[in-house]
Amino acid sequence: MFWTTGSRAGHVALYVGNGKIASNDIETPGRISIVPATDIETKWGATYLGWSPPYFPQGG
Repeated sequence: MFWTTGSRAGHVALYVGNGKIASNDIETPGRISIVPATDIETKWGATYLGWSPPYFPQGG
């Protein structure tokens, strides 16, 4: 999932199901947390841009 944050980099997180994502720095700096996907918008004021399916060109 992708968000724009108003800064150059934006934010990317992995969807893990049931409306939750694995995201860094959202609860504890330097750590990955499983949180509701809406936390990126409500806690950081980011704007959701969309998602993309996984792409593994060299995968099994």
